[in-house]
Amino acid sequence: MKKSLILFLFAAFCLLSLQETNAQGIKIGVGGGLSAVQSPAYYTDAAGFSSEYHIGVKGKLSIPIFPITPIGFVEYHFFRGQTPAGADTKQNILSIGVGGELGLLPGPLSPYVGLDLEFNNFGDFETTGSPTASGVSRMGLGVGAGVMLTLLPIDFDVSLKYQMLNLFGKEDGEDTIGIINLNAAIFF
Repeated sequence: MKKSLILFLFAAFCLLSLQETNAQGIKIGVGGGLSAVQSPAYYTDAAGFSSEYHIGVKGKLSIPIFPITPIGFVEYHFFRGQTPAGADTKQNILSIGVGGELGLLPGPLSPYVGLDLEFNNFGDFETTGSPTASGVSRMGLGVGAGVMLTLLPIDFDVSLKYQMLNLFGKEDGEDTIGIINLNAAIFF
């Protein structure tokens, strides 16, 4: 009887610890950063957009023994500028995306590379003294790298990403809008 109880407790301990190490984890982070408009010239020169800020929420699903971490995010970009003639310009962009991050080294300081597919809703393009141009929606792609610093019970994530906001679904003659996105987030 005593042998059976010890064997049962040992087996239960092994199964519970195995289940704990193979558990999936979901982390949610909030953050923000800078979005630097790179192209086209209409955005950088004519509208006067340069480096503006964004805020967002990001989720990560860690799956043990799987090298790619699925992610999802929502970001809101605030672009403000001024035309060469002095008129103020404004456009907000809502980005919703999914993707994956490939961890390069395990540990408390873990670098990664990532690829995102995103839906971008361009708000109305407003220029002081001119009619407002209606917003559109496009699909885009983001490519970048980052590093995750794990400190219990929170994690810090810093990433740099190049986003092509309207890569898919463009109209004829529409230039690709590219931004460099520097982001910092705290995960719980």
